[in-house]
Amino acid sequence: MQAMVCMKGVNSMTIRSYAIVGGDKRSIALAEMLFRLGHRVKMYGFSGYERETPMQCKNIYETISGADYIIGPIPCAHGGVLNTPFHDEPVLVEDIFRLIKPSQTFIAGYIQPFAIALAKKYSVSVIDMLSREELLVQNAIPTAF
Repeated sequence: MQAMVCMKGVNSMTIRSYAIVGGDKRSIALAEMLFRLGHRVKMYGFSGYERETPMQCKNIYETISGADYIIGPIPCAHGGVLNTPFHDEPVLVEDIFRLIKPSQTFIAGYIQPFAIALAKKYSVSVIDMLSREELLVQNAIPTAF
């Protein structure tokens, strides 16, 4: 059963579950914003970040299981390794895709062709944020400064 909430400026919205996997301070800000809006949020790939949040999980399986959306970083990966500048050990894109169920969606930015091929191999639905012009412009603003 999906819960509905009323918020200022929003008539109602469905509460979703998000897994934020890797990324930089933009990913942390996104996780905090989604959490404040009442969504369920789990994070992985931030073990070396300067402060811990209650949303951080110890393992990738715990983070991904039950999530509606898995949100990866921008850029998604370097080679086969997820972009996790705040994490102490490498996280392989293939390891993440093995865990994602067909009912879940992986969202990241600049998903390279090797990752698209892996997504097809594991039947993972992917959305590349940077293939959408409105998101590309919004991403360019904070990274320009």
